[in-house]
Amino acid sequence: RKGIGSSLFNHFLKEIKGKGVTSVVLDADPNAEKFYANLGFKVIGQLPSSIKNRFLPIMELKLN
Repeated sequence: RKGIGSSLFNHFLKEIKGKGVTSVVLDADPNAEKFYANLGFKVIGQLPSSIKNRFLPIMELKLN
């Protein structure tokens, strides 16, 4: 909670800017879903986990 994750993500966005990337899709840890939602990601599906009855959210951020 020191802003390191957000800083890393902003650096990532700067690196892909101008390279034709239109969206970013990731499989999130369920405990990180809120973090990614705060960055603008939306849940678009779910992926079964190796743990029975647990699913990982598939999240997408559309870039302008």
